[in-house]
Amino acid sequence: WHGFFTSDSTKVRLAELMIDQNELLREHALGNFGELLHAVVRDPAMLIYLDNNTNVEGHPNENFARELMELYSLGEGNYTEVDVREAARALTGAWAGPFGEYEFHEEVHDAGEKAILGQTGNFGADDLLDILLEQPACARWVATKLLRYFEGAEPSPERLEEYAATLREADYEVVPVLKKLFSDPRFYRDEVLG
Repeated sequence: WHGFFTSDSTKVRLAELMIDQNELLREHALGNFGELLHAVVRDPAMLIYLDNNTNVEGHPNENFARELMELYSLGEGNYTEVDVREAARALTGAWAGPFGEYEFHEEVHDAGEKAILGQTGNFGADDLLDILLEQPACARWVATKLLRYFEGAEPSPERLEEYAATLREADYEVVPVLKKLFSDPRFYRDEVLG
């Protein structure tokens, strides 16, 4: 997950936050991807790295919202620029506090109605993540990343859909997908071995 949820110590500049992030990723590594995604959005190192401390009502910073959609959940082409702007509004007020803790600042959160990926409501961060996880593109994106990482090869469209379906059926639990992968004879094909 370290290569999936990217951050950088030169920007975060607090070693203890990077250690905490590493521990967070390890804690959730073989758990539920949805729970991991929810935890990452509250991770102080990630909030600092993706500039969410400057994300306030009336002046949303889109950096975290864009990376959340493009790199962490849906992949390019599965959302619009409007979705990014609205998602940024849902993330307003989620900050890293001065002592490296997660803080929610309701006074700078945009409590207005937002339209994200065809849904409309007064969405906050958790609502946004639930919407992202409901998208078929999310399971495909995560399955693609898992297959590429463990096999080092691009999965066929059919194989990708098979593993995305497994991920959805397992409600984003990672272990059933890995068990399926590691007992799949195709995992041991010549193209992948070594």
